[in-house]
Amino acid sequence: MPNLGLESRFFSFYLRLPEGRWDLIERGGLRVEETRLGVTLRSAQGGLRWDGALEGAEVIHQGRETGLHGPVESLRLRMVSEGLVFSLEFAMCLEGPLFLWRVGLLNEAAAAFWLDSVDLLQVGPHGQGEPPVRRRGAARPPLGALRLHPDPGDLAFFSNGFQSWSFAGALGPRDRMPRTRLGPILWPENPDTAVPRGRGDFVAHMFGVLSDRAHRRGLLAGFLSQRQAFGSLRCRLARYSPSLRVWAHGDQVEIRPGAAITTDWACLQAVDLDAPDPIAPYLRAVASENEVRLHRPVPVGWCSWYKYMRGVSQSAVESNLGWAADQRAAIPLEIVQVDDGYQAAEAEMLETNERFPAGLPALAHSIRARGLTPGLWLAPFITRPGSALARRHAGWLQRTRHGLPANAGSTWAPLSRGLDVTQPEVIAYTQELIRRAVHDAGFQYLKLDFVYAGILVGRRHDPTVTRAQALDA
Repeated sequence: MPNLGLESRFFSFYLRLPEGRWDLIERGGLRVEETRLGVTLRSAQGGLRWDGALEGAEVIHQGRETGLHGPVESLRLRMVSEGLVFSLEFAMCLEGPLFLWRVGLLNEAAAAFWLDSVDLLQVGPHGQGEPPVRRRGAARPPLGALRLHPDPGDLAFFSNGFQSWSFAGALGPRDRMPRTRLGPILWPENPDTAVPRGRGDFVAHMFGVLSDRAHRRGLLAGFLSQRQAFGSLRCRLARYSPSLRVWAHGDQVEIRPGAAITTDWACLQAVDLDAPDPIAPYLRAVASENEVRLHRPVPVGWCSWYKYMRGVSQSAVESNLGWAADQRAAIPLEIVQVDDGYQAAEAEMLETNERFPAGLPALAHSIRARGLTPGLWLAPFITRPGSALARRHAGWLQRTRHGLPANAGSTWAPLSRGLDVTQPEVIAYTQELIRRAVHDAGFQYLKLDFVYAGILVGRRHDPTVTRAQALDA
């Protein structure tokens, strides 16, 4: 079979068969060469890995089509190996500097597989994922090269964090990945993405940007969504040979006979660092992929947390409510939102403490009477150890792979617990909580916090969904 390719006015893409290596060459000089895919999984007989080779692959489609991201030149292939059907899809966007691709697996074997990870991109001398388990003693062929400019310049990497307390920012070759020794106690990072310790060695979540600050060029790599699996990146800055790995977490999800899983779209974007909005093409694609309403006005309001924190009271909210209503001509607030601190200590959410003697429905009515929208803080997937919910519904708690309650960190409460969001009872509880907050208590705006507590690594009621799929459901 001849080598395959896709073209746009921004990129040229070449896929070499049967090796499965591919190149992406940008018109401005950016080059991603000899890139490799990979899948690591396990069966009852042991671990195995597909190293991206496409021996016997069949081309299902090649040509132009129009979809969610506009007109694209697309290429789809299918390959069968050891009872698994691998599907690969590449899409070259024609109206912007974006290249998309994803990998699917269908289990046609008689037994289950457990998925560890899907490598969407491995390039550079340190861009490799886990070694092949069944070929442990075999030497792997060297990976290709990543070049932002023909003349190497001042490299940096922008790291996007996993959740609210994660580091996000640009780092240089002499920097180390920011970390804290109290991290496992204060907040859980993405446990399947180890934080590197060496200089110039960094990780990111969902997306990151490798840049050349001297030549003002960059490469954004990441995912358009996190509905199927959480995605991570690892970048090692070496002036003449930077490395990049982009992978989707399998979470050891069980792929039963007849079942399938497909990664979210991975994405590469060429970046002009001096553009007014350098990553706008990527952000527009993310918005389209996730059906974000871009032209809806951003709500403006007052939140009790930033003044009172957990010491908030009904009288304090009403005092600020009166001021906000009187000053609407000068400061046009729309929302008055009651944050964490209204709850009774040992009760479930929506049951108030002594500082809110009239209760939440009366407070929401008072806010509406002033012409403002009532808002309420909720954290539906997290609870305190020993809380009424944890005592009554111990089976709802997310468990580690050893059967112990999973740690959701101590940022909200000491050694908080997360709920297993694949439990039907937890789903019903969350739906009822939202219904009561909106329809019974009368809060039209909800701030949902600590949602990461629903995606802790561990043993779930439903072993056939990833953490991302569990949250997306």
